[in-house]
Amino acid sequence: MRSLAVVSGLLCGAGLLVTARADAQSVDVSPPAADPGPIAPTDQGYAIAIVANPDRLGLIARLHAELNDLGMRIEETPADLGPDALDALTDGTHFLALVRIDEAGQAIEFRIRVPDSGELLRDRVPLRPRRADVAAVATVELLRARLIRLGILRAPPAAALPPAPLPPPPAPPPPSFPSFTVDVNAGVWYSAGGLGASPAMVLGVRAHPTSWLAVGALGAFEPQAAAFSASEGQILSRGMLLGVLTDFGFSTGRAHFELGGGVALSMLSLSGEAGSPFEGRVTHSYGVAPLARTNLGFRLAGPVSLHTQVLGGVSSPRVEVRVADRAVAHWGRPLGLALIGLEVGF
Repeated sequence: MRSLAVVSGLLCGAGLLVTARADAQSVDVSPPAADPGPIAPTDQGYAIAIVANPDRLGLIARLHAELNDLGMRIEETPADLGPDALDALTDGTHFLALVRIDEAGQAIEFRIRVPDSGELLRDRVPLRPRRADVAAVATVELLRARLIRLGILRAPPAAALPPAPLPPPPAPPPPSFPSFTVDVNAGVWYSAGGLGASPAMVLGVRAHPTSWLAVGALGAFEPQAAAFSASEGQILSRGMLLGVLTDFGFSTGRAHFELGGGVALSMLSLSGEAGSPFEGRVTHSYGVAPLARTNLGFRLAGPVSLHTQVLGGVSSPRVEVRVADRAVAHWGRPLGLALIGLEVGF
């Protein structure tokens, strides 16, 4: 009986201590408000008890900091309270939860009083000597997760999604190429065999199915006749080519290079002038000439390009130039043109 009396006295003393502490905390000059229930509104914070531990002041301070970051009100309780007294403090009215370092210093444990059922939930996080800060953070995060699951705390708002990355700039469009071009060229026509060089004009049209392929036709002629003199008189000659060619090319920047070939109908007109006793004649000779061409173009502005080209070939059959029944020259083996001109695309 005497022992029971002593225990009852101790419990009453603890009750008076807790009651007095609670009364001291609730002193207010304003009229008493209606009891909001065991759970304080989330915007007023929550009372969390930390059991003081003079041997682990650094860890206690870290727990204070972590809980304060969560917006909770933190209070320390004496370290000499027994388990029953700690459970009594964690009743949802005095404190919503309690955090302490266990007696052996092996873990950080906490307890939470469930508001609706009154159940006391317990959990613990192992404490390693060299990783005490990590254990403090893990304990507070686990406590927060439990309070959110119980509906006591609201989950933090989801972080705003970062702005969507801007799409990469579109790739530059491939260089455009005309589907149809017309070119006008001027230059020099040269034929080996004695007739020499003379001015030349070339007109061409081409279709471009792709950027690297062109198919077209050309006409080349001598606007001014070439003169060849002999003791018997003078010979005037004019050459002409009508052909089709295929060119293959590639572009780099504003420049375009092509290499191609084709076939042409060749024609040579000869007109002789002689004094007595000789007589001048006019003849026309026709043949076929395989051609090769190289072309280098440079885009000036819009569809207009400046280009140079070299065209060469061999005419067959061989054409001889005769004076008084003797051969004085021949034409077309080989022949060549060096040209510069403008090309316009459509």
